[in-house]
Amino acid sequence: MLTKEQLEKNVNTYFTKLKEYNAYSDDLFKYLGDQIKYSPATNINNLHGCFEGGLIAYILTITRYIVKLNEIIPENQKCDKNYLIKIALLSNIGRTFMYKKTEEEWKIKKGYTYDYVELNLMSIYERSIVYCYKNGINLSESEAADILSLGKDEEKQVVYFNSKEGKLLKLASELAIEEMKKQVK
Repeated sequence: MLTKEQLEKNVNTYFTKLKEYNAYSDDLFKYLGDQIKYSPATNINNLHGCFEGGLIAYILTITRYIVKLNEIIPENQKCDKNYLIKIALLSNIGRTFMYKKTEEEWKIKKGYTYDYVELNLMSIYERSIVYCYKNGINLSESEAADILSLGKDEEKQVVYFNSKEGKLLKLASELAIEEMKKQVK
């Protein structure tokens, strides 16, 4: 759980970084509105970021890990830091409108704090890309592919042909999940 001060700090940090790394538009800010501020990253208590502000906390944790991972790899393997931060900041915005507080007692007893608002065929990452395009954030083909690769664990094409940036994003996401799950226990 975050305090009100931590929540505000995370929101300010997030939108400052979006501006700094060419991933911000007024349209995106208006579209996401207060919803992203209060959105959880997941809907089940024992998972990562299942609390108000959990989504931004998760995104900022991914961003921190992707930068650290890039710093420790050999010099000839390093990726463009601005590119990495941009894809990390935008990769999970598709979660913004996914959840609402559950009101059903049996779900709460089973550890479900949130319900899905609606489910559709688009993945989180496809929605993230759509939100970007709808709101004036231009992604290159490789940025979009790297974000999409997060949701394609089983596809051999992704396993073999994912870019270094996509691999770093995937690993940073996995590390962020593990870190945030430990905070729950």
